Amino acid sequence: AMVAAAMVAAAMEAAVMEAPAGAASLARATLSFALKGGETAALERLNAVVKSRPQWVCTFSKPGTNPLEYAPGSTTMLSPYLKFGCLSCRTLHAELDESTATSKRHTQPPQSLHGQIYWREFFYLLSHATPNFGSATGNPLCLRVPWRDPSTDAEAAEDLRRWAEGRTGVPLIDAAMCQLNTVGWLHHLLRHVVACFLTRGQLWIDWEAGRDVFDKLLVDADWAVNS
Repeated sequence: AMVAAAMVAAAMEAAVMEAPAGAASLARATLSFALKGGETAALERLNAVVKSRPQWVCTFSKPGTNPLEYAPGSTTMLSPYLKFGCLSCRTLHAELDESTATSKRHTQPPQSLHGQIYWREFFYLLSHATPNFGSATGNPLCLRVPWRDPSTDAEAAEDLRRWAEGRTGVPLIDAAMCQLNTVGWLHHLLRHVVACFLTRGQLWIDWEAGRDVFDKLLVDADWAVNS
């Protein structure tokens, strides 16, 4: 994983060197980008990405966002602050209300930013109301699928390790997982891609094992959403 992270960093730095002057400046900002913790930082980011950009909020549509953008990003990247309680979902919702009030036409849930909050709260409600929500066993919402179990299957354990480290041999999967290991962040669509590859798409490995990797690596790791 450390070698993969170094390769990603080297590739990004090479891209910076080859880019035109204006693009190189933006690329360097991306390369050094880091989310800072705490309520003050959360409110500063809320102001920068939501409050000061009402038109962007009004036209935001999650399916149209770019999963390859990391920083400043095609989404708000406020989820870590929501996860750690640095930002209240009510505060964010109120700011979104103010932004959408500036235009008669704006996107609607589930594609809108309001919709992203509602999806989060939906999974919070499910996790509270569903017995054994974090497990396939005893969970009434889960189908019984004969997943490969890394705890009992050595080959599955090796496949899981290679997936988690970004060494599957599939470029998109490896790039996404290297980014996750390096910066602790993935766009929603990339999370779907790597999760599907691990489970029903290719490796057929138990989703709980993948959830545990997400819980360990994501800066906004959220048990209810990841499960």
